[in-house]
Amino acid sequence: MNAAFRARRLGWLLCCLAMPAGAAAASHGAHVVVIDAMRFTPQVIQVRPGDSITWENHDLVAHNVTANAAGVRSGDLAPGQSWRYTVPAGGSFEYACSLHPVMTGRVELEAAGPRDHTGPRDPPAKVK
Repeated sequence: MNAAFRARRLGWLLCCLAMPAGAAAASHGAHVVVIDAMRFTPQVIQVRPGDSITWENHDLVAHNVTANAAGVRSGDLAPGQSWRYTVPAGGSFEYACSLHPVMTGRVELEAAGPRDHTGPRDPPAKVK
């Protein structure tokens, strides 16, 4: 590992440790899954219809987010790239990196409540 990578990783870790418990729940519909060290973190994410999930590739190699049954396909994300997905109404789903099938995650759909968004959804887009 080079020094810049170690420093970035340490900064991310310190940021996570400083985050108050429950900060993820207070994100008002925006969720982040970090791809690093050949894993998705968090591995299980709870969302509501209309929420957005952004997968950020902090790893040294390309990865993707693929859930064939749910029709979710990010395409390959190079190191430093991210991909945002708006969660439609439907059901929970499992996903994996098709390049590294040992990397798996799950999106669990909560019951719609006061935060339920009923307006049009943006198509999935790659974000830099």
